[in-house]
Amino acid sequence: MKALICIIFINLSISLSAQTPIDLFIWAGQSNAQGRKGDASGYPVDANNLDNNIRFDWTVANGSNSGGWVTMQAQTGFFPTGHFGPEVTFSRKLKQAGYNPAIFKYTQGATSIFQHWLNPGKGGLYDSMVTKLKKAITTLENQGHTVNIRGFIWIQGESDSNSNASANAYFNNLSMLINDIRTNVVKNTKLPIILGVDEQFFNIPDHERHQILNAHQRIALNDANIKFTSMYGYQKADITHLTPQGLISHGEDLFNSYQLLVSGQNPQENCTLTSLGNHDSFERRSWGQSFTTDCSGMLSAITFEAISAHNTPATFTLYNSADCSGDILATQTLSSIEIGNNIVNLADEGLYLDSEHTYYFDIVSNNNTTWRIDFSNIDNVYGVLRCTSNDGVETCGRTFLNYDMDFSVEINGNSQCVDLANVYSFTYDNRTYQIVKEKKTWANAAYCAVHQGGTLARINDSVEQAALFNELQNNAGIVLANTIASNGGGASYVWIGGNDIASEGSWIWNDGTNTQFWSGGINGTTVGGLYTNWGKEPDNAGNQDGLSIALTQWPINSGSLGSAGQWNDLKVSDKLYFVIEYTAILGNNEAESKSKDVTIYPNPVNDILFIDSKHTINELNLINLQGQTIKNIKSSSITKIDFSDINRGVYLLIIKFENGNSIAKKIIK
Repeated sequence: MKALICIIFINLSISLSAQTPIDLFIWAGQSNAQGRKGDASGYPVDANNLDNNIRFDWTVANGSNSGGWVTMQAQTGFFPTGHFGPEVTFSRKLKQAGYNPAIFKYTQGATSIFQHWLNPGKGGLYDSMVTKLKKAITTLENQGHTVNIRGFIWIQGESDSNSNASANAYFNNLSMLINDIRTNVVKNTKLPIILGVDEQFFNIPDHERHQILNAHQRIALNDANIKFTSMYGYQKADITHLTPQGLISHGEDLFNSYQLLVSGQNPQENCTLTSLGNHDSFERRSWGQSFTTDCSGMLSAITFEAISAHNTPATFTLYNSADCSGDILATQTLSSIEIGNNIVNLADEGLYLDSEHTYYFDIVSNNNTTWRIDFSNIDNVYGVLRCTSNDGVETCGRTFLNYDMDFSVEINGNSQCVDLANVYSFTYDNRTYQIVKEKKTWANAAYCAVHQGGTLARINDSVEQAALFNELQNNAGIVLANTIASNGGGASYVWIGGNDIASEGSWIWNDGTNTQFWSGGINGTTVGGLYTNWGKEPDNAGNQDGLSIALTQWPINSGSLGSAGQWNDLKVSDKLYFVIEYTAILGNNEAESKSKDVTIYPNPVNDILFIDSKHTINELNLINLQGQTIKNIKSSSITKIDFSDINRGVYLLIIKFENGNSIAKKIIK
């Protein structure tokens, strides 16, 4: 027996070249991560002999394990031939893409964070996983390998929907796990993460708690390094578990999502999703439908077909979730519903739809009048009927897989979410900022920022605040009347990246870190000593969850609540201008590229600040942190500034070029 073990070890060593950098992926969760119905008799054929070159360490928490690193293979457990999960095709795709993948898999079916995984340090499955992960990494390092942790795949959540307590706590619990694995385990706050969950599970009686699904999607929405993946449409062996073919497809899609995430790109194509139902038409006062798309891009229109007219108004609403419990992305009043195709034009909404999300729209009669949607005989999209028909009680999001509305969704994958003619750019502290003079809701602005390759701006200190406000006030060319909030005291505002959408009073930055900077209301406190610039806010008047910078005092006549430049919380449904921040100086804008061609020294300065520029400078403005101009110099040959009469402190130097563009530099004396 000892000889046999030795032979196996030698073969493994030969098949995997030693001392090579390893791309490690952490794979965790419950049954659909484990592969509960993945009968290994349906294990995908390994025609290119990839499995022997993929390291694999797997554990079923309360069952069997691989005993350490082996090669990719089926796992013992549920079937005579074993079982497998989405990790097989996921890792093969990685290998084909040039990675040297290793999969660390730690799963247990029917487990919740609330009762089983628990929060870090509480002795649950999460802590056990981390302990085993560290041991697995040490083993690879002792073999001479450099281990690069490339991503974390988390497929879990359904079991947390079995009670109100666990469902309501899920957002915070999952956020804690993500923060801990990034900060304390991997030590990479921007670790790419893929989240997966079975959306249909939350329509099962006693599990209709959609907070779980919304938590997955909101966490992904607020973090540029996290993607939510949909499991709609995969083959199922039972009410929740994927078949072998479903697991194969899921693994391929998870790889595609990962590649999109790390590349920052989206599929560049046009697509039209068409759904044709399979039930006879019947009368309803409200209709709804969930859908996913094959490509990401800007939403142009949604078309639905009616076979009876409705001559009074109805309300169309689009949600960022698989049912009507999610965030509202758009709403329109339809004056009437005509027989035949009815087109809801959404091109002006600036909505970017992601192929990794599930969306939901409904049309509701404003006066309880019923009307008919047409159905045909093709079933190719899973549907959610907005209301049950048996008891007359409206139940949001009850699943009927054989009730599909006849509709189409048009996506333009090549379009940008903003017109560059409406963008003012400037640079500060080796970053690019874009002030977008187009009105969007907070959620749509956040989507657009990520689509453009950045995030809504995060303000870290008073210097950055002053730099941004100076550009907003003096250089961006904003017409104040075009960006007024509905409940902001008549004042004008722009969106930045703070929000407390997930938990009232817990204000976080959506820059990919989910860092909390404020706790509570007007009398709340900063978190971790981070910078804030509130007026007499936040007050959550009328459910205000989005962070903005005021461009004027508010209320507009008295300013008793805040001054221009201070922060206010506003309704996320307000449509305002917004600010995108990029973590580097972009190279496709003249002002941004000029920033690299300007040298300022010495900094800190004592008496004379010298300026070397490859481009003609027409004007310099030296501004203190209260926004006051200390010096203004206008000349076509500026090479230095006299600081001998300037008090010690921090200042902003605004450099204006001959074409009107400007850049900002922080100066310390």
